[in-house]
Amino acid sequence: MDTRVQPGNADAVRGFFLALGGTLLLPIVITAVAVSPQGARAWVFELGCIGAATVALWGAVCARRALSLGTDRTVIAMSASVIGFVVGVTIALMALWSLIGLTL
Repeated sequence: MDTRVQPGNADAVRGFFLALGGTLLLPIVITAVAVSPQGARAWVFELGCIGAATVALWGAVCARRALSLGTDRTVIAMSASVIGFVVGVTIALMALWSLIGLTL
């Protein structure tokens, strides 16, 4: 039995939890928008989307680093990289179009 630990295992798990955390931040952002004052709602939404996209994309980067370092948790790292990338890019594009709408 091989007792050596692959160097990317911690990054794989970290990336998975960050990708999931970025996804789960969306209901928190919507709740924060609902309870914020009328004048600040647009900027609360904008900052919340930027934060959620950052966390999700950070999870994708950690998972990708785990795959390049070598990991025993390949399925976790692959799912984290896909979820983090798709969710992060989608939220980032939503934040970008919201910012364009705010400034015009």
